[in-house]
Amino acid sequence: MLFTWGLEGEVDMIAGDGVLLLHLVGPVEEIEQFEAMIGGSLVDIARGTGLEVVWKRAGGQEGTRWAAEAGAADSGEKEASSGAVD
Repeated sequence: MLFTWGLEGEVDMIAGDGVLLLHLVGPVEEIEQFEAMIGGSLVDIARGTGLEVVWKRAGGQEGTRWAAEAGAADSGEKEASSGAVD
């Protein structure tokens, strides 16, 4: 996958019953940006479902966490509640 800013990354996806596993490979200094782009897009698509995207990095280090509010109405606009969670 070639991203618009010229860096390359690779995402492998495995879907199961109630789970989607993602494996992301890219330059270390850009991992947080990749996590934001992919995680943020997934919660936007799944708006209203309560979906959470939790990244684990090499060595078990915590990555970013993204969440879509459960039961939120789909107005066709991005919700402020969809995004990185501390």
